[in-house]
Amino acid sequence: MRLLERSAALVRRLGGIAVLKLDIEGGEVRALDGMRETLARSADRLVVLAECTSGALAAADSRPEALIGALREHGLEVSLCDEETRQLLPWDEAVLDREAIVNLYAAAPR
Repeated sequence: MRLLERSAALVRRLGGIAVLKLDIEGGEVRALDGMRETLARSADRLVVLAECTSGALAAADSRPEALIGALREHGLEVSLCDEETRQLLPWDEAVLDREAIVNLYAAAPR
C-alpha cells in the first residue's frame, strides 16, 4: 500500500499525468472510472493508449461502447491505431467487433 500512496502523492504533486497505458484484459472501463479525479486534472495534456478486445470487455461485463464512452467523457478524441499503415484512423465501432486485438489512441483535441 505504501507504493500506491507514494504514487498518488507524486501524481498530485505533478498536477496529473501525461500518458496512460491500459492493457488490463477488459478492466479498462473500471480503471478509467477509478481514476476520474486524476484524469480530470490531466485532461488538457493526456494521451491514453489502450489495448483491448470485445471478448475481454464482455468477460468483464463491459462493451466497446462503454470504453469509448469513458474515454470521450474525459474530453478525449478516440482513434484506432492501424497496425498495417501505422496511421491513426477515426474510431469505427465495427472494427473492434471484427478484430482480435485493437489498439486505441485517445488524446485531448489539439
